[in-house]
Amino acid sequence: MAGRKGSFANIVRELLQAKGRASVAELVTAVISANPEQVAGRKVRPMVQAVMRDLLRSGEAARISEGEYRWAARKEPVQLRQKMWSILRARRVVSIEDLMELTGASRNYARSWTTMLEGHELVRRLEDGRVQLVNDPVVMPDDATKAGKLRAIRLRKAFDSLCQSMEVVAKAVKELGEAMP
Repeated sequence: MAGRKGSFANIVRELLQAKGRASVAELVTAVISANPEQVAGRKVRPMVQAVMRDLLRSGEAARISEGEYRWAARKEPVQLRQKMWSILRARRVVSIEDLMELTGASRNYARSWTTMLEGHELVRRLEDGRVQLVNDPVVMPDDATKAGKLRAIRLRKAFDSLCQSMEVVAKAVKELGEAMP
């Protein structure tokens, strides 16, 4: 996924894409020669390695051998929730452990996801802890609680920022009032 234009990650991404195939050492050299002002005084190798890990995870790069990569056509990663939804629809009854093992989800994530489905009345929890699909709308419902939490976080940040600004203005007004004869 493309980030900020001119960001370090985008520079590495564009260099790998242009070369098609490169080692970490080649990318470090290319980054330093292409953007000496951006990397001055910084350790570039660990930064390039971190970007390469991210590109591997996103499917934009593939490892040829240790420290050597090739550009890969980006594949949109399948959302973890979508994987769990497909498994639940196929099996109809699953345990949290099944979801963890088959998708790589954490216990907390799988549990909160099944709880969200319970809230939508799509699953019911069985006595042994497994969940059973009781209503299959084909399309997985959105997690409204996550959107609500994000809205609350954004609202809290905006409120805190506003309070901070008001404190600065109040302090400036007080100092101005004291400075006046």
